[in-house]
Amino acid sequence: MKEFFKISLAGDLGSGKSTVGAILKERFNAEIVSIGQIQRAMAAELKMDTCEFNKYQETHPEFDKILDTKLADYEPQEGNFIFDSRMA
Repeated sequence: MKEFFKISLAGDLGSGKSTVGAILKERFNAEIVSIGQIQRAMAAELKMDTCEFNKYQETHPEFDKILDTKLADYEPQEGNFIFDSRMA
């Protein structure tokens, strides 16, 4: 059985997440999963920009569960995944 990894890179803007992720992606043939892109897509579905969506989430905690579910969907998948997020 082949072993795969899932890595979470968290940090502030400009902390090097994307740089480290790109290196790991190339070295280990990994897929980068951008939490920011997932959240931007969720905002777009609600016809909001990211600032509006961030504010909206303050009073709608169910979106944390939706994001958690989207991330949990990666658990059974084979392959190397790198999750890029400010806080995930």
